[in-house]
Amino acid sequence: MYLRIIFIILIFVFLSGYAYAGEVENKPDEAVSVKDTGIGNKNDSEESVEEKAVADPLEPINRVFFTFNDKLYFWVMKPVAKGYNAVVPEWGRIRVRNVFKNAAMPVRFINSILQLKMHAAAKELGRFIVNTTAGLGGMFDILEGNPDAGSSNEDLGQTLGVYGIGDGFYLVLPVLGPSSFRDTIGLAGDYYLYPVHYLSDKDAVSAIDSYERVNNT
Repeated sequence: MYLRIIFIILIFVFLSGYAYAGEVENKPDEAVSVKDTGIGNKNDSEESVEEKAVADPLEPINRVFFTFNDKLYFWVMKPVAKGYNAVVPEWGRIRVRNVFKNAAMPVRFINSILQLKMHAAAKELGRFIVNTTAGLGGMFDILEGNPDAGSSNEDLGQTLGVYGIGDGFYLVLPVLGPSSFRDTIGLAGDYYLYPVHYLSDKDAVSAIDSYERVNNT
């Protein structure tokens, strides 16, 4: 479901971008300040995050989607999450979150390899094996707090940044929230690295994605 939304938005954005081309000047108040998640910039250390402006040529469209997401959160997501939190204790929510994080290992593992971070990839694989077996399918993060087995949290958006692809322009995606053109492409790519999305029952995939979002709210 999310992948279809992303592809529709990308097509819409391309068409809208051409329509706005030449009409939007690069003024300070027309840019959005975001954190550059790209890695490997010559003047940045791997740990530093640079604040920079990202052009917002689709500001009217982004405002519409921002308002939509805001209403969706306060009218739907927040009440549902409050009810869910009242029924499921924090201990249980953490177990569920750990399972989803463990299942998403291929996203971090493959992107670590693409970024030539072999040590990080090895840690991801080792953490997955330990947590899947001793951690009962990932419910328990056995290696939590171990500095030698930390999670890398890499994604395709960061990988594209490593290879010099800029943020592009600012985007607010329906349901998914603020992003950039580069990170939107990365999000679509990461979709195919998440094993849950290979289930044959697409309704089940949508239900699982929705449940994960509610649990993490």
